[in-house]
Amino acid sequence: MAVKGGGRGRTAAGGSGRRPGRRPGDPDTRGAIADAARKHFADKGFAAATLRAIAADAGVDPALIVHFYGSKRELFLAVLELPAPAVSRVGQALDGPLESLPERFAAAVASVLSDPDLSRRMEAMLRTAASEPDAAATIRAALGEAVLRPMTARLSELPGVDAEEAALRATMIGSAVAGILFGRRVIGIEPLASANPGRVTALLARAVRAYLAPAAP
Repeated sequence: MAVKGGGRGRTAAGGSGRRPGRRPGDPDTRGAIADAARKHFADKGFAAATLRAIAADAGVDPALIVHFYGSKRELFLAVLELPAPAVSRVGQALDGPLESLPERFAAAVASVLSDPDLSRRMEAMLRTAASEPDAAATIRAALGEAVLRPMTARLSELPGVDAEEAALRATMIGSAVAGILFGRRVIGIEPLASANPGRVTALLARAVRAYLAPAAP
């Protein structure tokens, strides 16, 4: 026998038939999606992360993510950012006397390498940048603003080093760090992949010190 007054769109248990989770109009919905997306992209990389899994973590329907962002690629570009702790550590390393900058900078890099969460997030960014031109452009701009520009400013303090030379040296130091992360985390080149972070720090400091030499006459 049918139940009178049940109303359309209601389940036998008396529910509304609506999927549980945040309502599209909730003010924290976008933030929840962004947080879940950063986590999944960092843990799995762009290719392996799925909108369905991100939506499940955020408590929304996958269609809502498409409504807000259009596609997984657009979502990735919207939430892509350098890990704040890594940027902060490098920024602190750039402060202080130039004479000890190589050791401070190398120690900051080593702290990122030895931090499982930060190194995983950097790995995800490197993997995606290698295959997604738009992501590479976004990462390049972020690195330029947060790391390369202040490093260039510090290196321009060296005797005889003009702005162009300082920028070149800064990008070469940055490229060396990217190479270390790529070799250690992405393709696993030995013995770099399993080397003690302290040993990597010492060798990187020596390499950075070479870029602090005054300009050739």
